[in-house]
Amino acid sequence: MIKFKRINALKIVGFFKSRLFIKFILSYILIMIVPMILVLITVYGNLINMLTEEVEKSTLNNLSQTMDNIEMRISEISYIAVQLPENLNVKPIFFPEKSGLLSMFDYYTIIRELNDYKSTNSFIESISIYVYDTDTIVGTNGKVDFSMFYNTIWDNSKISESTFRNIMGGIPEGNTKTIEIGRKDNIGRSLIVYMRSLPVQFEGYKTILIATMNSYPINRLLLNALVEYDGAAYILDESNKVITTATTNINVDIQVESFMMLLENGKNPVYSAVMSDNRMIVSHIKSKLTGWSYIAIIPSQQILSRVNEARIWSLIIFFIASAAGLFLASYFSFKNYSPIKKITDTFLKEHDNKRYENELDMIDNAMSLYISKTKMLQKRLDSNMPLIRSEFLTRLLRGEILSTDDVLEMLKFTELDMVDGVYTVMAFCIDDYDEFVETYSESTQNLYKFSIANVAEEFGQQIGKAYAVRDGMERVVLIVNLPVSSNIVYHEMESIGRKVISILGDNFNFSMTAGIGQVYNTITDISKSYLEARTAIDYKMVKGKGRAICFNEIDVERDERYYYSNQHEGRIMNCLKAGDFDGIQQVLSGIFKDASVKYLSVMMARCVYFNIINTAMKALTEFGTEDYNQVIREGNILPDFIKCETLDEIYQQTLNFYKTICNRVNTTRETTTNEFREKILGYIEANYCDANLSLYLLADKFNVTPSFLSRYFKNNINAGFVDYVHSLRLKKAKKLLINGDARIEDIGRECGYVEKHTFIKTFKKYEGITPGKFREIYSDNNPSV
Repeated sequence: MIKFKRINALKIVGFFKSRLFIKFILSYILIMIVPMILVLITVYGNLINMLTEEVEKSTLNNLSQTMDNIEMRISEISYIAVQLPENLNVKPIFFPEKSGLLSMFDYYTIIRELNDYKSTNSFIESISIYVYDTDTIVGTNGKVDFSMFYNTIWDNSKISESTFRNIMGGIPEGNTKTIEIGRKDNIGRSLIVYMRSLPVQFEGYKTILIATMNSYPINRLLLNALVEYDGAAYILDESNKVITTATTNINVDIQVESFMMLLENGKNPVYSAVMSDNRMIVSHIKSKLTGWSYIAIIPSQQILSRVNEARIWSLIIFFIASAAGLFLASYFSFKNYSPIKKITDTFLKEHDNKRYENELDMIDNAMSLYISKTKMLQKRLDSNMPLIRSEFLTRLLRGEILSTDDVLEMLKFTELDMVDGVYTVMAFCIDDYDEFVETYSESTQNLYKFSIANVAEEFGQQIGKAYAVRDGMERVVLIVNLPVSSNIVYHEMESIGRKVISILGDNFNFSMTAGIGQVYNTITDISKSYLEARTAIDYKMVKGKGRAICFNEIDVERDERYYYSNQHEGRIMNCLKAGDFDGIQQVLSGIFKDASVKYLSVMMARCVYFNIINTAMKALTEFGTEDYNQVIREGNILPDFIKCETLDEIYQQTLNFYKTICNRVNTTRETTTNEFREKILGYIEANYCDANLSLYLLADKFNVTPSFLSRYFKNNINAGFVDYVHSLRLKKAKKLLINGDARIEDIGRECGYVEKHTFIKTFKKYEGITPGKFREIYSDNNPSV
């Protein structure tokens, strides 16, 4: 279904300014109008012939059907004539010696039989047998003599009794005669008489079958031959005499001579003739059975009126179709031009300075520009395809693409042939990477990594389809697609890893470790193989650098025994408390020696080393929170085992950490001497009136933690830091209160209290009374003192 949309009037006006739109609408109109005009001309010109031929054909067919129906009824009457002489009830009338001796019952039986024959044919009005010798007629209406029969039945006929008698007498045996009697019945219908000489076995004895037929049913059949037109239909006998006539709403007066002329001249079944000053279409057909002629006459004017009516309707339909076509042409022009208009408007926003012949020229330029840009983009895409492949393979290694369909689509786009077979991954990691970065420039680093990828890919292609990619800064990864999986694959991959490590190590003087993951059947499992390859690289901590390590080997060789006992932890704790670094070094050396001579999983090795560091952390907590934090803050010396590549590196970082702790323990012990006490108390004595003096300021001044300084005051001064400072400040305040008349807030500020209420509150807390009350009691002016 077409959906019509409302179009803005201004938009329509704008469309008509476009030559392309005008071409659109004109082309639609021409496509619609030209075929319609051709059809109209063809139909309009041939309409008379077409309709005339149709009427002639229809009339002739109906005339033939009418003839068949009438002759079928006439044939039935002829069949009755054959059956009557064989009917036992009727047969006596055909014997001369018996016909005069028939009783009334015999005549009744014959009349009943004739009525039965009459009922079988709707055309028959009456049926009778005329015995010529006795001048007697026996029929469905009774037994009468010839004169009575003639006077009662054909009273109004134009044929005289003697003429009618001669007609019957002149019918040879076995022949028929049909005539139309001019008498009308009580409703104005004429009669048709069918006469047939019946065969008898006696010479000179003659009988005739007389059947009267009403013309009404015959005429009704004749009218069917005229179809829906007004005209006339005739039946003529073999002598070209009219048997019956049927007309509809037309007065056609045609003499017998005219019919004879038509029949003589009309060789064609349908032809045109002038009758009564009118052009007529005459259709005729002659029966081979009866020799009758069936004629239908239709005035040509009726066909012309139908033609004119059809022409008028054709013109009306043409104009309606033209109006509808104009509307549809306009609609589809607007509809089909609108997308072009949108495209051109969009294009003009960016290229409004150019002039174009029309919208198609503009679109042609736009497409040329688009194709040019597409080629440039394709060229850039081709140049960046290695980067796209690298990014895709990197995402595949990291497990960021989980859908097999997505992987297959990207393989097709990047033209990577890795659809079938099995997959495995080998990862190369540069040992001592921090040193590698410091030694070489960035361009040299990239050159070396590029060389690693090329050499690895070249060796990998010897056993299958291989693609190398860089993942991050440290690793170069080789993805290998093999046709089948077997145990030889791991040996081949390990051999490739050793060759790459050897060649690059000899030429570029740096060490690498290779990790080999397991083989998988699904391409999305490449991420699993890559994870296993990275895990295998981590085992260089145990197996050493510069090797090719298979993941399936480390599973077999893993040793889960634990090498750090409670006895080891107790010895380290005692050495930490004493600050004995040499003792700690001796214990750690033994632990690392046991771990290095046996195969130990990376996870278990890290657990051991983390527990060793945890021992130090627990020891620090006994020295106080601030000591713990101070050790952690110093130089970021907490070991980073993730960056450690071998056991030796872990061992060295662990020793450095414990050495820092021991140094801190020894430093803390030194702070308990008298010299430290004198420095602390001297500084407080000189600055206790400073309002900014605090425990944190003093700890920072003497490079100790606040918690240590707080404990130091409690253990060595027998007073807390705050109480000690308040005692010095209040001692001076009491002197000023007794010996001077300064205001209380001024005295408090001079003693280190910025706020008056703080001074009063502190004074009352330690002395039991307020500064004012104290002055009142102990002042020199008080006589009671």
